[in-house]
Amino acid sequence: RFSSFCLSNTDHSGRVCAEDAGSAIAIVGSDFPLLLLEPWLNNAGKEFTYTGIASFKGELPKDFSLAGTGYVNLNVPSLKIGVKSNTDNEVARIDDLNLQAKWLGNRLSGKVSARLKQNGFIEGEINTGFTDTSKLTGKLKVQMVNLEWLELFSLDIAQPTGQITGEVELAGTRGEPIINGSYVLKDLSFQIPELGLKLTDGQITAKSSNNLALLIKGSINSGQGKMLITGLW
Repeated sequence: RFSSFCLSNTDHSGRVCAEDAGSAIAIVGSDFPLLLLEPWLNNAGKEFTYTGIASFKGELPKDFSLAGTGYVNLNVPSLKIGVKSNTDNEVARIDDLNLQAKWLGNRLSGKVSARLKQNGFIEGEINTGFTDTSKLTGKLKVQMVNLEWLELFSLDIAQPTGQITGEVELAGTRGEPIINGSYVLKDLSFQIPELGLKLTDGQITAKSSNNLALLIKGSINSGQGKMLITGLW
């Protein structure tokens, strides 16, 4: 028989408990502080902060066999991402983040959904197994209307605006996945202050098929001129 237990942090604001549920182990977590993720997510010199709390529940087979049944549901009402040099500056925010995973008889399925600023969203699902030969299917849709976070990855650009939409489809097997994707960046505008440039009305598309390179096409305006963009990545 499994012995029940609970773990909590020093001020008892976060709590994780596990108990015997017959053929499974039931786990419940509440008010789990997301700042504990910083050591794992802040690699390659990145110094981001993560503010928010998570709750989760699930059931795990007692023998932890992949052939058994189980599930885990994770909910984050609001995740705020900032930088340590300015903790008051909110770089990005994800609301109503939900992750669901369940498995049955060596098959695994998962779903993700979240809301982003200004009616943006993330939606996705995946179905596969635990072996390299397991069939893989999945899709991910993203829409971003707030592009302020782009400033984090380039010190040269300022005040980026526009909208990104993207769709990714997964096929093949877990060991040899096939990835197809299409992305659209429209109404892109940003400034490069050091060069005195203001680029506007950027319309860029990108598409990849069967794991091949990303084909990028588009244009963006600078003053009375227009720059055409074509490339592979």
